[in-house]
Amino acid sequence: MIAHIDAYYIAAQARFVRQVRKGTILLLEGPTDARIFERFIDRNACEIEIGFGKKNVLGALDIWRMMDFPASSPLWMLILIESLK
Repeated sequence: MIAHIDAYYIAAQARFVRQVRKGTILLLEGPTDARIFERFIDRNACEIEIGFGKKNVLGALDIWRMMDFPASSPLWMLILIESLK
């Protein structure tokens, strides 16, 4: 199932979550990141979504940029990606 998840799926999933639930979406690379960050957020104000890889997360961000979300868009996200060094 995870092999079929791509940037388009992640972008659509986040938009769906945002339609159902108000607040911020924290988009993370993987489940390990989610386990770490869930201790530091208010689950009533922030929803964690897993992107299943850096490529998917960055791709979803590109999709949202191409769709030209206005600043007043109800889709608010915080995206965390580990840097490669």
